[in-house]
Amino acid sequence: MNDAVNKKNKCLFIEKYSNIFLVTGPILTAYSFGGVSITFLMGIILFFLNFLYRKSMKLYIKTEYLPLIIYVLLTCLLSFNGLLVLDNTKNLVNAIIGQIINIMFFLIAWDNTELKSIIKYADAVGGICCIFAIIQLVMLLVGKEVPIGKIPFLKLETTWIPEIWGFRINSVFSEPSYFAIFLLPIFTYHLIKHEWRKTVFFGMFVLLSSSSLGIISMTVILLEQVTVASIGIKNKSKIILGIISIVIGLGIILNSSTGLGKMLNRTIEKIEEVFYEPKGENTMRLKGYIEFYELLPMKEKLLGVGISQLRNYYLEHGYDLSNYSNSFVLTLINSGAVGFTILIIYLISLLMRAFKNNAIPFFILMFLVLLTDSILIGYRFYWICMYIYLKKKEEN
Repeated sequence: MNDAVNKKNKCLFIEKYSNIFLVTGPILTAYSFGGVSITFLMGIILFFLNFLYRKSMKLYIKTEYLPLIIYVLLTCLLSFNGLLVLDNTKNLVNAIIGQIINIMFFLIAWDNTELKSIIKYADAVGGICCIFAIIQLVMLLVGKEVPIGKIPFLKLETTWIPEIWGFRINSVFSEPSYFAIFLLPIFTYHLIKHEWRKTVFFGMFVLLSSSSLGIISMTVILLEQVTVASIGIKNKSKIILGIISIVIGLGIILNSSTGLGKMLNRTIEKIEEVFYEPKGENTMRLKGYIEFYELLPMKEKLLGVGISQLRNYYLEHGYDLSNYSNSFVLTLINSGAVGFTILIIYLISLLMRAFKNNAIPFFILMFLVLLTDSILIGYRFYWICMYIYLKKKEEN
């Protein structure tokens, strides 16, 4: 009897810890403690908890995760070409090791929980983030200094927006778009479950983030639910009514608050700039550094320069570029045409998994984020992937 109780308690503890690891990862990945990544430290603890619970060092890999594992391993394998072309290979070696360790941590966490359990933690953490966003908004509107959301006692390992830029709300994330990416799967989950209050709540904060990616993605998912999804006329009518209410509410904001009106107008301008810059050219968001792919030698065009090595490679060749592009262009440069082909094959397998798990809205979200942001293969990537892979388990 006591053994059964102890086993149940261990199971509940590792499930709770897995949920905390998964939900806080997109936030804490920006920080380190004592020179070690916070998320890595949390992953190590998860690994040993899993060992204590399973009483084995073996990792039980489910067949549905094999395409993801193969994609990550092949991408790491292609990155070995970077060891031949880069003068400084330290960052590349760290990136390869990091990717292998990361996927191990996520597979352990996914195996010890389910989506229904995760979403409770996501609602709680998301709610806290939204409350902090309200504080930022209030301080912005009254002309006070706006808290930018950094955790003060941890060392920051990424760039952070220097201010709120007069209208952008980032909550506790380094960029407003990361705030939106965190909220979008939570919003989508409640939308397809027809939990309208939570849908409206998280949807309003995606709007408040002013993230073009967030607003466009949310709009596309809403349209998919209204036009394609088999959810019944009643639920489609509720979604349409909600959209109309939001439009009317935005109109009221424009006429009643100068500060909020400026925020809204600038947000609309940003959405337009996703597709066209003021001069009429395609934006960096969509085309990335695609022109620099043509500068690569043929071998690097095929095999790439290594995971996360875009900036390092071009710095060594006289170009000062940021380590950023949309995920498809980034794959072309970092993993070459071969890696790009592997990515497309993986996305096809992910789409098939989404059909099987009735998780198409999450795949749409994944594709839109890949199209405009460099999320491969980091915490934000796994954050969205999780909803596709675990949706079936939640339904069962």
